[in-house]
Formats: sequence, C-alpha cells, structure tokens
Amino acid sequence: MFWGTLISTLASATGATIAMLATRFLFRDWMKARYATQMREVDRGIERNGAYYVFSLRVAPVIPYFILNWLVGLTTMRVWPFFWVSFVGMLPGTAVYVNAGNELSKVNSLSDVFSLPIALSFVALAVAPFLLKFIIEKFNAYKA
Repeated sequence: MFWGTLISTLASATGATIAMLATRFLFRDWMKARYATQMREVDRGIERNGAYYVFSLRVAPVIPYFILNWLVGLTTMRVWPFFWVSFVGMLPGTAVYVNAGNELSKVNSLSDVFSLPIALSFVALAVAPFLLKFIIEKFNAYKA
C-alpha cells in the first residue's frame, strides 16, 4: 500500500504542476493585462494564504483538481510550494483510495466495506485542513 500511495501521489502532483505551468505560460499574461486590478488582489491573497488554500482544496476537493490547477496557474504562486502542498494535500485522499482498493480485494460481504480503518481515514481527511491552518497560524505568529 505504501508504494502505491507514494507513486500515485507523485504522479498526481507532477501532473497538477504541469497543468499549472501550462496555464501560467499560456494565459497569465493575458489575464494580467485584461484584469490587472483583480489579479493584484488575487496574487496578494495567494502570497498570504496560498499554501493553505491549495492544501484545503486538495484535501477537501470542493472544486475539481484540474480547475484548481488552472486557477493557480493564473497566480504568482511559486512552482515548488505548489508541487509540495499539492503532494501533501493529495496524500491523504490517495491513501484512502489505495487503502480502499486494497481492502476491496478482501471483501467477502457488504458489511466488510464499513471497517474502522476506512472510517478513520475519512476522519483524518476532515481534520487535516483545520490542523494545517492551526500550524500555519502558529508559524506566522512565531515569525512576527
């Protein structure tokens, strides 16, 4: 399960980064010229909380990943932070999916699907964005 999770998450984060860069090189200048005031505001928000936004939307995907990749490509968020935050944010969900696939191979009845490890994985997914926000706030308070 470890290698499946690691390889899948690396591939997902790499693909997300390629999509983000493609959007940046193809459309950022046009958007910046057309919507200069709005783009400055968005970039300021990304500078302050970009890692938290990306992480939260990776852990709890309110919008599809491909749209998030495109949107971040229009901002000034740096590539490596985007890659690593995407990697860490996708890791719990990927682990749940890999674990579910692994567990499904062992299912003999419908009741086997509702196991404690799968339930705990979903609890971890729900708590992760709040934990990261807490850590970032403590880090920012320490820096100030």
